[in-house]
Amino acid sequence: MLLIFLIPFVFCVQKNLEKVWIDTDSGDAQALSIIYAAFNFNVLGISTIYGTTSAEKAGENVLKLTTNIQMPYHIPVIQGLDLPYNNHTCVKSHSDGMYQANIFPDHQIPIFSQDLTKELNIQTEYRSKNSTFTLVLLGAATNFAKLLQRYPERIKQIGRVIIVGGDADGCDPNYNCDPEALQIFLEILQAHNIQITFIPKVEQEIPQKYLDALKSIDKRLSNWALGMIEQSKFSLHKLLGVYFLSNRDQFKIEKYGVEIEENNNCKGFVNFFETSLPNQVQVVTQITLDKLFNNLVQIIAKASRGALTKDD
Repeated sequence: MLLIFLIPFVFCVQKNLEKVWIDTDSGDAQALSIIYAAFNFNVLGISTIYGTTSAEKAGENVLKLTTNIQMPYHIPVIQGLDLPYNNHTCVKSHSDGMYQANIFPDHQIPIFSQDLTKELNIQTEYRSKNSTFTLVLLGAATNFAKLLQRYPERIKQIGRVIIVGGDADGCDPNYNCDPEALQIFLEILQAHNIQITFIPKVEQEIPQKYLDALKSIDKRLSNWALGMIEQSKFSLHKLLGVYFLSNRDQFKIEKYGVEIEENNNCKGFVNFFETSLPNQVQVVTQITLDKLFNNLVQIIAKASRGALTKDD
């Protein structure tokens, strides 16, 4: 009898979680972002984009996570675009694209349609079921810039947008690869008064006590996560894109105008400037991270209990 009442309760808990859509090139910190989001939000879908690797390989990496780790629920994965607006290649490498991806059994991403923008339109409309979601953009803006240009009615599903990236000087590989897409995307969002939050790159090492806590979990998945975090190229700010959604009190936010410029070093230079005009964006300027590290350890511990990896 208890089970009869428990099942609808669990369903309601998931239903009431904040709805999130993640668009990612599935590198290293992106993998932790997906795991974190799955245990904290209702992730309606994950679309992939070129960047660290191809959109197809990124999709395979995401599937490795969502199918080999015991996620709280099924998360659909949709392959996105492999070329920016100017059609030059932006793929850095056709390698694995994720730290030690070979510890997970392989999965091929299903291609529902050769028209990937059309497929993204179908999936976002179907998965959101006439409600809104928060879009977390962890890669280039190409997927959603083209989606909103071709299917402008899809703006109804986007409640707000988190854009992750940008070094201290305002440049980022995702912006630099397709500045045209980012400009188009921002113009559409601002025309519809969609809230936009930029989370710039953060340079901060995870304190040793949290790394020691990961070691104490003593599971293959936690060892994989630990090795990923200890890499010199690990980018913590990708994880902050999803952490921000449930921990806004840990972030200091200021409002600025934003424009995409070009300088000698960057085609997609993101310039924030002071303005009194209404089309401002939110920019994270300060972060308190102790709570993040503690939460991260807890989530990896949960995921480790349900992880299915090679040679277990």
